[in-house]
Parts: sequence; structure tokens; C-alpha cells
Amino acid sequence: LSSSTRYNFKVCAEIPKNSKTLLSPFSETFYAATATQTPTNLTATQKTESSLTVTWSADSGANIYYIYNYDTSTKKYTRLCTSTANSVTISDLSAGKKYNICVISAIKLDSGVYKSGISQKLSVCTKPQALESISSVSYEKSIRLSWKSCGEDVKYLVYSYDMTTKKYTLLTTTSACSFTHTGLSPKTKYAYKIRVRGSDN
Repeated sequence: LSSSTRYNFKVCAEIPKNSKTLLSPFSETFYAATATQTPTNLTATQKTESSLTVTWSADSGANIYYIYNYDTSTKKYTRLCTSTANSVTISDLSAGKKYNICVISAIKLDSGVYKSGISQKLSVCTKPQALESISSVSYEKSIRLSWKSCGEDVKYLVYSYDMTTKKYTLLTTTSACSFTHTGLSPKTKYAYKIRVRGSDN
């Protein structure tokens, strides 16, 4: 048989009688299908703070796709939604959080659901929230910067700004919501910039 294909069956019984074989009436038509192909080429085409749009290679025989997230902590799959096309926008997500998206294709009939294997994981992070509530505390030879979290799985790139050369220098990349710049000169003015990026970048 061919994969991703729906088949129709009828059944009848053979009844041997003397030198002949009698056939019973045919049963009602029974519908079944072979397994669909595992989705490939998962791609995130759009990210917002609360949603991800994902596409994948279509299976011409499939009439439904199941979209899951794999939790690396619990090692369990959670179904997020379904789609009848080879793309979906997954909503109600958390900002700045990493998701491991997987897809199963299937043919759904009255007789059952005939599924493919699960796809490879697409690790993708929703867009982080905007950086805000930055504060600083100055000491004689150090400055401590702190800010509000922009998401569970984001990184912060902290730069210092040289007002003479007008250039930025990367000081650190951190997942914490604070950074202490040490080894500074007393009574000196310093400027900083902080960038936020998802953990998949």
C-alpha cells in the first residue's frame, strides 16, 4: 500500500457447501488509511510576545496536523493546537520563553486517526518584552545595574558607552536581571546600553 492514502474495504464471508463456495452479502464500507509522512522543515515565520507562527512541509494525504510542545524539564509533550493546513499560529504563549515545537500529520476518519511519527523539534523563543525599569546603584569603584525581567528564556547584552570614541563595548551576556561593572574610577561618569534577545538567537 501507499503511505498517506485512504482505503475503502468491504468484507464478506466464504461458506463452503458441497463442492461450491457461497458468499455472504458484503458488509458496509469500512474506511481506513495508512500512516502519513512525518512533517519536516519546521520553520518559525513570525514571532510576537504571545504567539509563534510555524510552517512545515505538507503531506498531500493528511487532513489534520497536531502541534505539540516538548518540555525539557518534565520530558513530556503537551498538545498546543491543531491545524488543517501546513502552518499554524500558536497563541496564548509567554513572552521571552523558549518552546520546542513538534508536529504530527494524520488522516482523521470516522474509523480512527492514522498518524505519522513525531517531527524533529523546532526550538524557538517568543519575542521578549521591552526592557524597562532599569535602575543603577553607584559605589566608589563599581556600578550595579538592574532591570525588570523580559521573559523566562532571554539573554541580556550589557554594553558600556565610551563618550570619547562614541563606541559601545560588550561587557557581558547574562540571563540574570542585574550586572555589576567593577574596576571603575571614582567620581567618573559612565553610560550603558542593554539589549535583549531570545535564547534561540
